[in-house]
Amino acid sequence: MKHALGLICALTFGCQTPVENKSSSTSDDAGNDAGNATTDAGTNTGDGGDATDASTPFECPPGMNDAGTIDDGGLLMPFSVGRRWTYRATKLGSGGTCSPGIHDWTVDGIDLSGGRTAYNTNSWCDGAGTETFYQDGDKVELRDTGGGIVLDVPVEDGHTWTSSTTTFVWRDAGTVTVPVGTFNDCWKRVRSMNDKDVEERTFCRGVGEVHEYSKDEFGDGWEAFMVCKNF
Repeated sequence: MKHALGLICALTFGCQTPVENKSSSTSDDAGNDAGNATTDAGTNTGDGGDATDASTPFECPPGMNDAGTIDDGGLLMPFSVGRRWTYRATKLGSGGTCSPGIHDWTVDGIDLSGGRTAYNTNSWCDGAGTETFYQDGDKVELRDTGGGIVLDVPVEDGHTWTSSTTTFVWRDAGTVTVPVGTFNDCWKRVRSMNDKDVEERTFCRGVGEVHEYSKDEFGDGWEAFMVCKNF
């Protein structure tokens, strides 16, 4: 279904390049498709404003750290109350679930009502809204209706998992460069779909999601890069 692509219940994380990838791992079919689609994103100037890519600079507001420092050995999605990530999104084709523009993703609190520690977040993607996640190391599960494993362990190239009816696979993304900085130990979560749809999200250890790319068979979707973070 058009525009149904892009959310595992709602969490909108990862992608294929223009992120710089210095890993020696081999691209799969979805990765090749994403690479071609990203070229389209570089020429798109629709409601998303001027064409942007990983090399386009961005001036972070006061109080946001754009130095690109990371906590070595940290989590792929380092949830902590008060953390904020800022993304610059552009639309592909007619767009999709996530609107173009500058958006924040925030961790607003902790919820203990389910007997486990859960993080209440407000997604940068307006189509996702407010979401609550359980976290156990690198493993992240959506607590909200429908649930599902968003990020699974072990984090290693080729590891696959199924959440509801959706299958994902980890790909080693190596070193990745986005507007907020250059990071090592990055991993790309690829959603297994048909050969026309693409959904990839890239996470870097100690930083979080740095790049997202989602395109359906009609060429519609979005691309987003992390441009600032407050830690």
